[in-house]
Amino acid sequence: MWGLRFGGHMADGRFRLRVLALAVFALAQAGIAQDKSATWSAGVAASARSEASSGPAHEGITVHGQWTIILRNPDGTVASKHKFENSLAAEGATLLVRVLSRQRSVQYWQIRLINKDGCVCSRGGNRVDCGILDSQLTPDVSSDFATLTVSAPTSGANAGKLVLSGTAPASFDGQIKTVNTSVGNTCAPTACSTDWSVFTVAFPTPISVQAGQTMDVTVVISFS
Repeated sequence: MWGLRFGGHMADGRFRLRVLALAVFALAQAGIAQDKSATWSAGVAASARSEASSGPAHEGITVHGQWTIILRNPDGTVASKHKFENSLAAEGATLLVRVLSRQRSVQYWQIRLINKDGCVCSRGGNRVDCGILDSQLTPDVSSDFATLTVSAPTSGANAGKLVLSGTAPASFDGQIKTVNTSVGNTCAPTACSTDWSVFTVAFPTPISVQAGQTMDVTVVISFS
């Protein structure tokens, strides 16, 4: 009797050990599966981040405008030289769209040298902004000068770029604080009244000018 009971207890104990072992094994397998799932998920996330960061770069079209203003004394010697960059004006961006969609066409260019407190050119003895107009135009005020040439060189440092170049004399001592290029544009393809749109604008460090000096201005416009 005791032997049978002992044997029964031994069998029951071995059964319980097997169940316990199976339970531990099952839990271990579940833990491994969970770890693998977490590792796989982390790997997928890392791969997605890597693909996003290594994707193609998205860049826009940039309009560059390099300005050079040379101030010359009455004897032709250089008094000072100033270089700076401009930015595309909101009107200029709109004009580009309208030109490319054949709604407008370009007729003329001009450069403006500006100081809202009174610039260095004269109109009726008053301080006003200076205008360097397209050489095809005839100025109707004394502060505008039709000396601007427009070119697109096919060789040299400015090959493939738009070059505006002109000059204006200063009647007063003063400063230039703002500059811009403007485009005279008309209806396309037929002509209508000419509208002027500011294309590029810059706010350089104020440029001091003396009466009698000549302001030689060159603007090189390019795209990238």
